[in-house]
Amino acid sequence: LWDMVTWELSTSTFNLAKQMQDCSAVDGNTEDLERDVLEMLMKALKLCDLETNSSRQVLYCFRAGLIHHRLGSFYHQALRTASDDAKKRTTLQLCRLNYEKSSNLLESFKEFKDFFQVQMERIALQELLAEESTNVQLKAKNYQIALNHFYESSNICLLYTSDAADDLLCV
Repeated sequence: LWDMVTWELSTSTFNLAKQMQDCSAVDGNTEDLERDVLEMLMKALKLCDLETNSSRQVLYCFRAGLIHHRLGSFYHQALRTASDDAKKRTTLQLCRLNYEKSSNLLESFKEFKDFFQVQMERIALQELLAEESTNVQLKAKNYQIALNHFYESSNICLLYTSDAADDLLCV
């Protein structure tokens, strides 16, 4: 019974956070709404039981990947508007951390569509950092990281197309 209650609460919290985040992009970003969205996403993540072996563990892990993706996107957007250097560094670290966690979870479950979306956002983040950089070496480093993300995506793409081809052969 507790597993079912936790699952439903996790689902409701996640859906509410998604709605709030999507509406904040349309209505314009206010600090209170952003704080509420972040709070709801963190609550939804805490409700994802990733350690207990239950029938919903895979679903919790997939949802955690989606939540980390949304958190990464949230911090990515915040990075674009941040003006303070200390806040930018912290936001960048949080953005990278959440994108990486999302990428790892989605890749492990072979959720290729969502994985590619996260990878494209990671590449866009590195391009943003390269464009903002005035140091040539730092600019090149950011572009190299973007290329590495692209290369990771292409490897998964090859695995995906090979799996799809195998599936077609079985039919």
